[in-house]
Amino acid sequence: MKLKPSFPRISGLLMLTLVSGLVWGQQDSREDRILPKGFAPWELDMPRPLDGQFGTLSRGIPTPPPGSNLRTAAEWEEIEVLTITWEGFSCILKQIAAAASQECRVVIFSEEPNQTTT
Repeated sequence: MKLKPSFPRISGLLMLTLVSGLVWGQQDSREDRILPKGFAPWELDMPRPLDGQFGTLSRGIPTPPPGSNLRTAAEWEEIEVLTITWEGFSCILKQIAAAASQECRVVIFSEEPNQTTT
């Protein structure tokens, strides 16, 4: 029955060892560090995609849709114009365009206009 009081001591010693090992592993006392802090001079000249240096990404639409005052429609509003990019999945896009043309104006962006007429 002497194992019971020594269990908290052993588990506490084990936790102390693990935590001190983790803290010691984070310290950098060597001069030849593996990972540098900050950026290298050549890294500062690299383009940064998150800063907007690449411009806007083209998502298959070469020109913006017609209209000058574009905004996101509210959830309860009916749309006046539906824009579709005609790249692949032409079967389902034809069905969407046919159904939507009964409710609103449909604008289709495509590189080959003869695909959109059938």
